[in-house]
Amino acid sequence: MNSFDYEHSRFNWKSITLAVVVFFLGCVALLWSWNTLATDLFDLPEARFKHAVAAGLLMMILGVFHSFATRNSSHRVSHDNQHGEIRS
Repeated sequence: MNSFDYEHSRFNWKSITLAVVVFFLGCVALLWSWNTLATDLFDLPEARFKHAVAAGLLMMILGVFHSFATRNSSHRVSHDNQHGEIRS
């Protein structure tokens, strides 16, 4: 018999669906803000949806790199200074 855990699978699909929906809503907000502010204030060209998706992906990638960099650097600091001493 197939012992697939449907409850666990449904939770994962909900999380993935929520992440995709939030990403695309963020892209719509980015597109709207660019086309509202940048074109009026700075006389820059309007963006299309594919540009907003590309900018959203770039921000996600940079956020992942930033989180890994800060996690590793804070781990090194806490490892070197285990007792919370202040060094000059």
